Amino acid sequence: MQCNIYKLADRPDVFLFLPVERSLDMLPVEVREKLGGLNLIETINLSEDQSLIAVDTTKAIENIREYGFHVQGAEGEVSEISSMFG
Repeated sequence: MQCNIYKLADRPDVFLFLPVERSLDMLPVEVREKLGGLNLIETINLSEDQSLIAVDTTKAIENIREYGFHVQGAEGEVSEISSMFG
């Protein structure tokens, strides 16, 4: 799965994984507002057998399939954003 990885402008320890075929405008408004400014840092081919530092790739892929994106980083931030979906 080809994904763009964005770093939050004001929280450098939080990252957004978004499939390349989705634009930032496709994120729910409340998520965009919570995340704030985003800077594209790279595009990767995300797979379950891939090892990324501090990223559970299986969970990232599950979230992308269910919600259309994955947020990785500071637990408090991730939990607050994830709670918007239930």
